[in-house]
Amino acid sequence: MNEYAKKCPECRTDYEAKRLNQVYCSQKCKTRFNNRKVRMAHHEKEKVIANTHDILWKNREILHRFVTQKCPINQLNELGFDKNFITRFSKIEVDGKKKNCSHIYDHYFYFIDNNTIQIGIERSRT
Repeated sequence: MNEYAKKCPECRTDYEAKRLNQVYCSQKCKTRFNNRKVRMAHHEKEKVIANTHDILWKNREILHRFVTQKCPINQLNELGFDKNFITRFSKIEVDGKKKNCSHIYDHYFYFIDNNTIQIGIERSRT
């Protein structure tokens, strides 16, 4: 059997390789394969980003309903809130104490106790 006789994985044609490690019949097939691989990876990335944004936006909308209020976390959870999806952390001072604060876009929340959160909205920095 001829070691140089191969089948191109891209166009499926039989060809005679110039080197033993040659995979594709031509540069065109190699480029086509790699471009498709990059497009597929980009498409997967876009799906993940879109899904994450949807969850974050839903969280923001839920927080917006209760902005400036103290709210039981269970009430937010029942509405579909997921405290694991946030856009950033910060520390804020409340009554002379530093509190860990989670932000979702322009809204934020911090835990008052294990079951209750305080919700707020950031003021425009302009």
